[in-house]
Amino acid sequence: MPPGHGSTSPSAPPTNPLPIHLSSTRTSPRLTFVLRQDQVATQRALTSYRDLDPSFTSTREHQLLEDLAAAVEQGEPDAFADKLFQYDQMSKLDKWKTTILLRIKSGIEEKGEDFS
Repeated sequence: MPPGHGSTSPSAPPTNPLPIHLSSTRTSPRLTFVLRQDQVATQRALTSYRDLDPSFTSTREHQLLEDLAAAVEQGEPDAFADKLFQYDQMSKLDKWKTTILLRIKSGIEEKGEDFS
């Protein structure tokens, strides 16, 4: 087995690929909850992810998801865009996430227009 891939060799550095994998699998479904503007499901998912991996709460992804969910709940497309811009400056988002996030922002704007 190649070093860094769960090898039990004493010379192999200890690795844990699980957090990296879970980070991606956490973020994508959570975006789906936010896209549907389902705050109850969003909070349940966050709680489940925290229970699964307590270190998730200290990640930038967790903070981003919390910030985006708050912006959606408050109907603040500018706050949503600002938090997303700040995150993207440090970690470029892939095309799928960018597409989903733009749809979410559009949904916030449309929701705000419905009340005008």
